[in-house]
Amino acid sequence: MFEKGDELGICPACGSRGVEITNRPIDMGGPAERAEVDPGFEYEHCRVCGEDFVPACEVDGLLRRSIVTEREGAGLLSSADIRSVRLDLGLTQAGLASLLGVGDKTVTRWETGTVIQSRMADHFIRLLAAHPEIAGGTGVSIALEGRGPYRRRRESAGNGRPGDDHANRGSRE
Repeated sequence: MFEKGDELGICPACGSRGVEITNRPIDMGGPAERAEVDPGFEYEHCRVCGEDFVPACEVDGLLRRSIVTEREGAGLLSSADIRSVRLDLGLTQAGLASLLGVGDKTVTRWETGTVIQSRMADHFIRLLAAHPEIAGGTGVSIALEGRGPYRRRRESAGNGRPGDDHANRGSRE
């Protein structure tokens, strides 16, 4: 690696003298769409072939930032939002995974920001947050009255949400 201000370095990818030190946004998108992510660090970039050389110690953080950017662009729930909904419902990660029909570690990956949830999973998580009664009969314990093992559910501002009158329909005395 060379220092900023030195003459351009040799690119290991194309062999040209065109490598510079930069901190400009990195294109993390695929061939169909652009997704520029601010790396927050300096890295090497070849002006000739366009290849970026990111330090190995920065790759995980860069991937997490790209996932945040992609989620925001797609209008998906953030990692913190998914965790908050799960806790509000009184579910463990395995419990939410069971409701969604995904693997046990998938919810963990969504919540740690290493994987992006599908649009379908995102919609179902939103439905569960708005209407926890739809989870009834699945065999997964869910806190309909906000007394889950992790934290109380927040009270809704409207209290007139569709479905609120059905929350306790299954209980018979």
